Amino acid sequence: NINDSGAGVRVSVLVGDDDASTIKSLREEVDASIEKWSDVSHTKRSLGNQLYSIKRQHKELSDAVIKHIQRCFAYALAKNKDDAQSLAEALRNIPNHLFGKHSGCGDWCAYRKNPDTYRHTGLPHGKPLQSSLLEPELARILGIFADNAKKLAPMGSSQRNESLHNTVASKAPKTRHYGSSESNDTRIAAAVCQQNLGHGYVNDVIAAASLT
Repeated sequence: NINDSGAGVRVSVLVGDDDASTIKSLREEVDASIEKWSDVSHTKRSLGNQLYSIKRQHKELSDAVIKHIQRCFAYALAKNKDDAQSLAEALRNIPNHLFGKHSGCGDWCAYRKNPDTYRHTGLPHGKPLQSSLLEPELARILGIFADNAKKLAPMGSSQRNESLHNTVASKAPKTRHYGSSESNDTRIAAAVCQQNLGHGYVNDVIAAASLT
């Protein structure tokens, strides 16, 4: 039990993809109060995948437009970090902004300063999108993320864990069986030291062991 008092460690937040089965099992078997945060990198990839999945049905949804939507999404996340309500509003407003409806935009939107000369810098010919079929689709997709703003607002990241996994794999590759070897503990410890202290840990270990 990772939250057993004897372990000396208490887990209160899980950062990962949106696999509901994992957090469900943890809450049932470990601690019902564990909070789930969405991994921001996975979330951005998920948005891109959903946009590309409808690209064929919408001529206006070019690669350039998709990249612009992804930039708007990333900006909304960064601008509203730790503020779930504002983030939800910002995500729901992205389609409005793209289709030339700026009443819900903040001070970041240049249209509010110069509506007569405003041009969409990230859209073709600087003009807003026009497709009446695309607009509700974008609203649906962004709405899904807005509904999960509470999990997105902390901008959690599992990249450090993934980095550690890669370091462990370099010390104890899966192609070789170290699990039943005493060297496995040393290899894992070396990976943790490298992750936390950098490659300089080797010199520290040599000095501490009086091997110089």
